[in-house]
Amino acid sequence: GYVAVGLVLRRVARWAWVPPVVLTAVVLGLAAWIVRPYYVDETVNRELVSGPVRDQSAETARPPTGAAEEAAAVRIAAGPLRGIDHDATGTASLVRTSEGTHVVRLERFDIEGVPDPQVYVVRGEDARDPGGVHLGRLPGNQGDVLDIAVPEVVPGSESWTVLVWCRSFSVPVANATLAPI
Repeated sequence: GYVAVGLVLRRVARWAWVPPVVLTAVVLGLAAWIVRPYYVDETVNRELVSGPVRDQSAETARPPTGAAEEAAAVRIAAGPLRGIDHDATGTASLVRTSEGTHVVRLERFDIEGVPDPQVYVVRGEDARDPGGVHLGRLPGNQGDVLDIAVPEVVPGSESWTVLVWCRSFSVPVANATLAPI
């Protein structure tokens, strides 16, 4: 397309400076359209777990007093979100819902924008390679609370890492090693 526009402009333009100026504008416009979204922050807040979330240590310290407390969501592991050659802050945690499913919760997070960010829950500490349970695309790079459903059972007794991975460049962006609470 670029070559075709250049040839047409050379034939129809009266002044020699017009084709380079028009082609430069086309290139800059395309670059802005393609690259700009990676540098614009997108805020997302989504709570799949409603109501209070208790820490697992608080659950074992006192007996439940009623059925409503037994059915509350429990944070079973958490850790700070750290950037890997990118900027990232916040907290990641693994929450067991009252239905027995699991949710990865990102809280007060801000992750540097990258193309096609993917989220994984990977077995082990400080994981930097994708694998484990793929949770899908990260819908935004900052927010107060973002819950992401975990499609498989993740045992709470093992060490896990929440990993944000850039699929376009095959590089790790951020991770959080989850420690039992």
